[in-house]
Amino acid sequence: MALQTKTPVSGKQKILLFQSQDAVIGSDAALPGFQTDGTWTIGGDLADEQTKNGRVLGYATHEESGDTSFYLAVDDGGQKLLEDARKNQKILKCWNVELIKNAQSKYPARFAYILVEEYDEGQSADGFVEVSVSFQVIGKSQDGELELADEFVEMAQYAFETPGETGTPEP
Repeated sequence: MALQTKTPVSGKQKILLFQSQDAVIGSDAALPGFQTDGTWTIGGDLADEQTKNGRVLGYATHEESGDTSFYLAVDDGGQKLLEDARKNQKILKCWNVELIKNAQSKYPARFAYILVEEYDEGQSADGFVEVSVSFQVIGKSQDGELELADEFVEMAQYAFETPGETGTPEP
């Protein structure tokens, strides 16, 4: 058996995208800016019973949840979407995307409908305002793949530029 060298996935290569459940067809998903952390947990309870023949163990429930944190940015549409969903008890769509293209030149992703459980702003005098958001998945998430616009990938890592390509327009 040949030894295969694998590379671990960096945290910068994973992003969470969100969209309102009632978004118009063709609408883009929102990428909350300045994401610092994120998790996706799949778990639940196990049925564990003793019988005369020994222990019987099986899956009882399926639960999925996640969280993300980011630094608060004024007028960030993705951040506002999460806050609004919690305030107004709205269902969101969520994609947990790996920014490494697969063999089909698409991005592997996990999709779910979610409810925002908690939206928390943490403030300190000597740092940025950090927002923590926790959410619960409705039912089970589904694996798939996405074609992403370059802007989503570039927000996680900026693109190459040539001199004079970008800057401030002349007045």
